[in-house]
Amino acid sequence: MRSLVATGPGTEPSSLGAMPPTVHVEQEVPQAHVLPHVDLVVHHGGTGTVIGAPAHGLPQVVMPQGADQFWNADHLAAEGACRIVPPGAPPGSIAAAVTSLTEQHAPEREAARRLGGIIAAMPSPDDVAEAVLTGRSIKAHAEAG
Repeated sequence: MRSLVATGPGTEPSSLGAMPPTVHVEQEVPQAHVLPHVDLVVHHGGTGTVIGAPAHGLPQVVMPQGADQFWNADHLAAEGACRIVPPGAPPGSIAAAVTSLTEQHAPEREAARRLGGIIAAMPSPDDVAEAVLTGRSIKAHAEAG
């Protein structure tokens, strides 16, 4: 299994030390470029990833740290599309969640695909903006094509 680790702003990839050859570390990676090419996502529960991953039908391992991340993780778990690894979880918890989600028949995979279908059926931001500017409903705008 190959892994991509994004450290985020403020953490240099080199600060993580030596990595196995199957792990690639970057400081920042545009997730829109990565999500179409991965099997699952492990993250802290930020809203962009909570929405972006299911848009691609991807199950998630969420490790909330603060702010809205616990709420996001709880709601995603309620939909069945993630495993939550809470702060202070025992060593190996993340690896166990990842291993479980890599199984083809993991229920989180189907839940993520279902959420992806719901997201795909939503109007685009451009459609919403145009409907607001023209005063038409989004449904009428979509039907007008």
